[in-house]
Amino acid sequence: MRQLLGYVIVGACLVLGGVWVSAQVSLTTFQPGQVIRAAEVNANFEALRDASYTKAEVDALIAAAVNAGKPAYAFVSPAGNAIVASRVDAVSRSDTGRYCVVVGRDDFDTRGAQATLTFPGLTTDHISLGTGHGSHCNSLWTDDAQAVPVYITNAAGAYVDGYFSILVPTR
Repeated sequence: MRQLLGYVIVGACLVLGGVWVSAQVSLTTFQPGQVIRAAEVNANFEALRDASYTKAEVDALIAAAVNAGKPAYAFVSPAGNAIVASRVDAVSRSDTGRYCVVVGRDDFDTRGAQATLTFPGLTTDHISLGTGHGSHCNSLWTDDAQAVPVYITNAAGAYVDGYFSILVPTR
């Protein structure tokens, strides 16, 4: 029982250590039934201690592990405010019926983005997404971010404001 408890403690430390220190620290791993030597366990703890990661770096590593594979989404008001959002960096309204949704450049495939009118004022209102190239969102593109242009029009083709939801899948 004592040996099993030792495996559990060492295993938990290794898992947490792996999340916190990424691949930059070399740790000794143990297999079931293997004799664990105190020097090896102590060396693991010393390597973790010496890694010297800041809280921000640890938080970023944990966030990356938690968010891996999750899409970005937002529920947006007519004023361009994100009412509910996850993994969306920013939302803005540049003009009537014209919005920009900003997401991480490396994480998301904007070509697969989908948007729907959430509370259409008229059954004839229409929502469409642009490519971002040559759009009103170009100024929001950076080395780390990409913007998805969203357009809402009525049956006559005039731009109108409205609530919408958008989902941007991961790469």
